[in-house]
Amino acid sequence: MSTFTTITSLQRITDRELDIRLESVTDRLAGCREGTPERREALATLALIRRVIAQRQTSRPKPGW
Repeated sequence: MSTFTTITSLQRITDRELDIRLESVTDRLAGCREGTPERREALATLALIRRVIAQRQTSRPKPGW
């Protein structure tokens, strides 16, 4: 099963959906063997998810501002 997605599609989903996707891909990664295409896809998707999370965290105003 393919886990790879685009950054654009990740940017369109809610924070909760992003968290669910992160957990799902992390779980799938645990079952992937080293060097397989499935593992590479999962790692690439995790990198994109983390990038979107970081973008959202840096673009939010800090409490009290």
